[in-house]
Amino acid sequence: MVNPTRSISQAVLRAGGKRFLAREAGLTITGCEHIPTTGPCVLVAHHFHHLLDGCALYMATKRPLHVLVGLDWAGSGLKRRGMEALCRMAGWPVITRPDALKRAQASTEQRTEAQRLMRRAIRSSVELLADGQIVVVFPEGYPVIDPHGSPKQASGESFLPFEPGVVRLVRMAESGGKAIPMVPIGFVYERADDGRWRITMRIGEPIQRADFNDDNACLVALEETVRKLS
Repeated sequence: MVNPTRSISQAVLRAGGKRFLAREAGLTITGCEHIPTTGPCVLVAHHFHHLLDGCALYMATKRPLHVLVGLDWAGSGLKRRGMEALCRMAGWPVITRPDALKRAQASTEQRTEAQRLMRRAIRSSVELLADGQIVVVFPEGYPVIDPHGSPKQASGESFLPFEPGVVRLVRMAESGGKAIPMVPIGFVYERADDGRWRITMRIGEPIQRADFNDDNACLVALEETVRKLS
């Protein structure tokens, strides 16, 4: 069943993202043919820019995208509630990143709420995949460029180890009996002479969880592939 609010929100995100991208960057995409035109899949992407990555992904496919979003940066007040409402309208699952709780020395109540959000996000993601949708995951958890701060900025590294949740999510979604391809995506960002970004997005061939002996081997292959594409 079509959700009118979600359809409108997705159209607004696509149009707004295209406009913002055109102003801030030039984009080159290779491998669009690897994103399925129908059926469920998970886009597994390197995270470089907190906004432009998502804008670029919308340019790679005409299909709606459902991005797994960490909203711990938004705090717990009006901004957080507003962002949660916007994500809900677009069908974007929301989480609080576990390491953010550790750094903030979160209370027991905050940790309990984060666990509740995580369960809801996983359930929503599985439902989206069961409905034949595309879910986008950034397994590093943080971009390089983020006005709210990032472990990458502190370490000087452009990559973080992949969190295992992406493969677990696919395993749970596949319990319904349908294989879920994971499409690896790399980003390369360079500054052009005019100060805008020059972005190259490389999309690799889908990876199937069933092709590996265990989830960890699958995760390692995903991370290695995304690194090679970046």
